[in-house]
Order: sequence, then C-alpha cells, then structure tokens
Amino acid sequence: MKASNGAGSRRLLSLLGTAVAASVAATVGLTSPATASPVVTVSSGADLTGWQTVLGGSTFAATGQAAVTGADVAVENRSDYSSLRSNVARRGVMADALSYKRVSGDKMMNTIHRAVYSFQLPSVPSMAGGALNAQTVEGGLFVWDGAVTRLDNGIAFQWVLNPWLPNFGQLRVWSDANGGAWIPAGYLKPDTAWHSVRFAVDPLHQASELTIDGTSLAAPYTKSPKASWGTDVSARLQVEAISLWPGSAATSAPTHEVLVKDWSWTQEVQQTEAEKAAELAAAEKAAADQAAAEKAAADQAAAEKAAADQAAAEQAAAEQAAAEKVAAEEKAAAEQAAAEQAAADQAAAAEQAAAEQAAAEQAAAEQAAAADKAAADKAAADKAAAEKATKAQQKAAKAVEKAAKAAEKAKKAQEKADKAAEKAKKAQDRADKAAEKLKKAKERAAAVAARIAAWAAARAAAKHNK
Repeated sequence: MKASNGAGSRRLLSLLGTAVAASVAATVGLTSPATASPVVTVSSGADLTGWQTVLGGSTFAATGQAAVTGADVAVENRSDYSSLRSNVARRGVMADALSYKRVSGDKMMNTIHRAVYSFQLPSVPSMAGGALNAQTVEGGLFVWDGAVTRLDNGIAFQWVLNPWLPNFGQLRVWSDANGGAWIPAGYLKPDTAWHSVRFAVDPLHQASELTIDGTSLAAPYTKSPKASWGTDVSARLQVEAISLWPGSAATSAPTHEVLVKDWSWTQEVQQTEAEKAAELAAAEKAAADQAAAEKAAADQAAAEKAAADQAAAEQAAAEQAAAEKVAAEEKAAAEQAAAEQAAADQAAAAEQAAAEQAAAEQAAAEQAAAADKAAADKAAADKAAAEKATKAQQKAAKAVEKAAKAAEKAKKAQEKADKAAEKAKKAQDRADKAAEKLKKAKERAAAVAARIAAWAAARAAAKHNK
C-alpha cells in the first residue's frame, strides 16, 4: 500500500481503523470581549462559488494505478448548492477533494471566527456497492499563523462513511495530541438528509466550539505545525470528500459525492493584551497632556484676567473723569440754552400778540366784505326771480289760450261724430228692412217652387197611371 507522507499518512491510518492513543481537551465557551469590534460578515453563499478546490492529502493508488492528481477531484456549483466529488473517473484510487475559502490579514489571530454550512449525501453508502460510495466527509475551520508561531490553529470533524468499517457512521474530531489523530466524538447515522455544522475558533484565547445538527461535539482546540507552509496569517473554512479506499489491487472504485450549501462566515476582531496596554498608555498620556494643557490654559487665563482687570480699572477712571468733564460742559451749555430759550419765548410771545391783532383786523375786514357781497347777491337773486316770474306768467296765459282753442276744436269734432253716428244708425235701419224684405221674398220663392214641384210630380204620376 502506497500512502501519502506527513499529515496525509496519519489521516489515512485513522481512516483504515488503526488504533491511536488520544485525549480530548475540554472546549471553552466563546464569549465576545468588552473591547471587541462589531461582528463583520466575511462572506456567505448558497453554493461554493469563490472557493478553491484542490487535491487533499489523504490519497492512495492501488498497484498499477497512476498517482492521484487534481484531475481526480471536481466541484460543480449549481446556484443553490454545490456538488463536491472525488475519484470522478472511478479509478482504483482513493482521492481527496478539498474545497476551501481563505481570508488573510494581520488580525486573523486576534479574531473570533464563526462559520456554518450544510451538507448532504445523495445516497447512503452500502456494502452492496454501486456508482457512489464513500470513505469520509470532513470539515474544519483553521487559522494559520505563519508570521510568529507557524502553527495551524482550529478544529475539524470527520464522518466515517466506509460501510465495511466497524465504526460506520461515527463522528470524529481532530486532536493534536501524540502527533495528531482523529478521536471519537459521537455518532450520526448515514442518511440522505441535510445536516448543519457550526464552527467557532478564537485563537487569541485558544477556545473553540463545534456542533452538528445542534449537538455539541467535544472538539479540542488544536495547534498543528506545518513546516512547508508560508509566512502569511490567514483563516480558512473547508469541506472534504474522501472517496472509498479501494484495496491494494483494485482496478476501479466508486465516486464519492457530497452536496454543500448555505455557508456563512463572520469575524469579530479583538484587542490583544499588548494592544489594550498600548491603548491604555495612550489614553493616560492623552489625559496627562490634556491636564497639562488645561493648567497652562488656566494660568494664561488668570494672567490675562489680571491684566484685563487692571486695564479695566484704568479705563473706568479715565471714563469717569471724562464723564464729569462732559457733565460740566453739558450743564453750562444747558444754562446758556435755557437763557436763549427764554429770550426766544419772549420774542415769540410778542410776535404772537401782533399776529393775533392782525388776524382780528383781517377777520373784521373779511366779515364786512362778506356782508356786502351777501347783500349784492340777494339783490341780484331777487331781480332774476322777478324776471322768471314774469316770463312764467306770460307762458301760462298762452297755454290757457291754446287750451281754449283745443277745447273748441274738440267740441266741433264731437258734434261731427254724433252726426255721423246718427247717419250710420239710419243706414243700419234701412239695411235691416231690406234684409227682412229679402228674407220674405226668398220664402215666397221657395213656396212657389214647392208648389210647382208638387204640381209636376202629380202630373207625372197621372201620366204614368194612364
């Protein structure tokens, strides 16, 4: 049997059922420190788009088979989930499909990392064989400290799915004791249901938590050396599908497929003790600087106030002297103004008396002129009224004369009308008599006509009887 070196070899021995000595350290509950930054979502997704998929370290090739390569693993992202497959060509090999998401940064070792995703088997592994079968499904959350300790910090789980193994369905967790090994942590019956795994890793306090379907697993916080890894500081969330061990002489083996969906990853940066001390020292220095600045400002303010008070006192004395001088000058000016005002008032009174005398004389003259004008106006009015009365009287006489003539004409017209009415009455009488005569003549003519008709009829009848 040809196995991979290093961690891959240790993992392969565990998969094949080799007994290992292990002890589990108790996990520590993760709580957010008071100085932690707000939780930031690194990323999330329905499928594994944006993840890297590579060949993992747990590989094996049966006798006569080519070495396992990246061509033996694949991932297909299907929007709402991803299909992670190992031994896609069904060769006589065991392949390890490892898909991971990595985030780098100098704060990764001071950060609480929390992550979750769901996984599902499309079919239940069985000794009856078939196109699909499995060795394990694995997952983990790690932080690599390549800058200082060169240790890989974190937790991982393994679900044993080889149906030929006596621990089929066992859940294991990774332990760094005795060089590193998988140790039993529980049981999950192999099925095709969706299962959820949650990880939490706090490198600063070396604490971790791991739950599957809400059940907590006693997963120790591990620190594993990686001699060939780089000097970066990075965190990674990962899932693995390791295909069924084929046996040493196998020419073919089934494909292993696991479905993954709904992953998310959050980070909460914390302060280290050194950062806290530096922040405290900076705060104390700032406070001392502030106190010194405030004292200097207070001293400067006191000096400025004393100078201002002295200047204010001198200014007040100068202003008082100036005010007294101005008051004396204003008093003299007021007395002079009062004298001038008295003289002006006396002159104004004399002028007022003269003006009132002139006004009285003017009023008397205007009154006399008004009386003369009123008399003249009355005489003119009386004359005009007399003339109007004379003309009115003349017009009235002419009107009476015209009315008499009109009455005479009306009388004659009435007499003519009366005569005409008399003539008309007589004409009507004559017409009535003529009508009466005409009516009688018609009656006589009708009687004569009736007699003639009767006579004719009688004569005709007589002729007929002969």
